[in-house]
Amino acid sequence: MDQGTHVQDGVGTDATRLVALEGLAVERVEVDAFGGRVVHLVTVDETAAACPSCGVISSSAKGWAVTCPRDVGYGPAPIRLRWHKRRWRCTETRCERGSFTESLPAVPARKRLTTRLRAAVGAAVAGPYRCVQGAATEHGVSWRVAHAAFVQHVDQALTEPLPTVRVLGIDETRRGKPVWAWNEASRRWRLVHDRWHTGFVDAGGTCGLLAQVEGRSAKAVTKWVEQQPDSWRTAVTHVCIDLSASYAAAVRQALPEAQLVADRFHLVRLGNDMLTDVRQRVIREHYGRRGRKVDPAWRARRRLLTGHERLTGEAFARMWNGLLDTGDPGIEILHAYTVKERLRALLALAGTNPDRSVIRERLWSFYAQAASCPAPEAHRLAATIE
Repeated sequence: MDQGTHVQDGVGTDATRLVALEGLAVERVEVDAFGGRVVHLVTVDETAAACPSCGVISSSAKGWAVTCPRDVGYGPAPIRLRWHKRRWRCTETRCERGSFTESLPAVPARKRLTTRLRAAVGAAVAGPYRCVQGAATEHGVSWRVAHAAFVQHVDQALTEPLPTVRVLGIDETRRGKPVWAWNEASRRWRLVHDRWHTGFVDAGGTCGLLAQVEGRSAKAVTKWVEQQPDSWRTAVTHVCIDLSASYAAAVRQALPEAQLVADRFHLVRLGNDMLTDVRQRVIREHYGRRGRKVDPAWRARRRLLTGHERLTGEAFARMWNGLLDTGDPGIEILHAYTVKERLRALLALAGTNPDRSVIRERLWSFYAQAASCPAPEAHRLAATIE
């Protein structure tokens, strides 16, 4: 017994229920000077005496060993395990291993954590979407141990087949910096790791992130899609992407039967970019310089990009009248603003299951407004939408 500890009555049964490690039994429970519980365990599973190399169960004991595996906590007082296990001699003459200590699936050999603690740490990172450091602090392990447990947890999920997806979402993600390496053969720098990754998500369901591959080229997307089984690919009816030509080419090659859908966010951004281009061009042509604070168009640049329904009546009137007072330049900017708002009104129908006549009416209204607008940027936007 360690110095400063004593045996406490009435905690043995409770500790047995709490520890409950398969193949182990509680011999005694001690309470140290700080109120922590020290649980001494012994082996009760005969298969623990099997040699890890040949599998032969040994009957020749060599000595004792004490290990301190870490387990999941319970209550405010910490629990420390002391496993008193035997060291055995391998009785198989053809086995190269001379001796070994007992090991169990609940406490693998050369592991300082029990299997259930490692599983709990990995699930804490993957389940509640917590950071690695948060799970490590909660369970009292290091960041590296928590990260390794998370990798082990998700590796099991990644080996399972992908769930059926009807609407596949594809988008790019930037991670860190690119890594380059010098190639002696070609005497040129070679890209080892790209900072751009492509993510595949279930855009119409609840499966979340399906995969993430390095690169954002058509080749990277096509390679991942073609690796999936035919039954999974035929189930995909729609693919939602941004306005990327490489992604569109990859989808047409790998999923020819699926219908391409443009992400609404990127279409609205196209309208905002068109309006910004018109405003900057008009100011340069009218004043021969960039916009300044004294220009009404420059002062209203943020209100122009704000949705009409989000502006108060006073703010909208101040923006509209201020641009009207500038004459033709302001009127051209307001024309472009109206085109952008007609596009937003069209895209606002998404998810509302409207009648096709309503969609046709708003689409015609957008095209008519873009055709009447003198700005060539509005004409290019209408061609892109078409």
